[in-house]
Amino acid sequence: MREWVPRPRVLLFCEPKRHRPDIFEYGERNIRAAPAVFAVVTEVKNQREWLYPTNPELHKFLYKAASLRNATDNSGIIPVFISPFRRNQAYQLARTLGFWAVRSEHQWVLDRRPLKKDGFYEVRDELGYADLRLGDELTIRFKRAMTESLARNARQVAERWSVTAALCEGLFDAARKLRAADEIGSIAGQARALVEDAAGPLPPSFEPITTRSSRKDA
Repeated sequence: MREWVPRPRVLLFCEPKRHRPDIFEYGERNIRAAPAVFAVVTEVKNQREWLYPTNPELHKFLYKAASLRNATDNSGIIPVFISPFRRNQAYQLARTLGFWAVRSEHQWVLDRRPLKKDGFYEVRDELGYADLRLGDELTIRFKRAMTESLARNARQVAERWSVTAALCEGLFDAARKLRAADEIGSIAGQARALVEDAAGPLPPSFEPITTRSSRKDA
């Protein structure tokens, strides 16, 4: 029996000028889309932890996305993992395997409850968390990454993920149960090697993510 999270949110995304996008709950409708339509499976984290290929939460998500791809005949599935902070190693893993590791660029604090803004900014400055933001206003670069860049590269990403899902579901299943970074990193390396051998390297022009960090190592 596969461990499964029922009814994950899925966004039907399509190439420009081809079809209208739609949002639905998986299970209410069969995911059999036209070739130009893609199901974008998304998980969002709002934590201060940097995203590395050794993060077990990432592999839990990849396992679920691979299980979804292998359980359907839809070749247009694109996994998108969103977090405030992402190292370049995670970007390269995403590029190789055919998923997106997108930076939201800030850590958000929702202002749904009465909150003194002066007090918020005072605490933020004392902690040195310059990226902490009040509200939920997305950056322009993030919006472009999730619209323009995704539309431009959707087909290549989905094709790559189909190969990855077929080869690596078992590896993701093993990695998500581990906690030691070196063991998870070893499995991530095996996954990269399998996909590169099967699908070859991506062209240098392929750029799935536009939200780059200003830090050299991010």
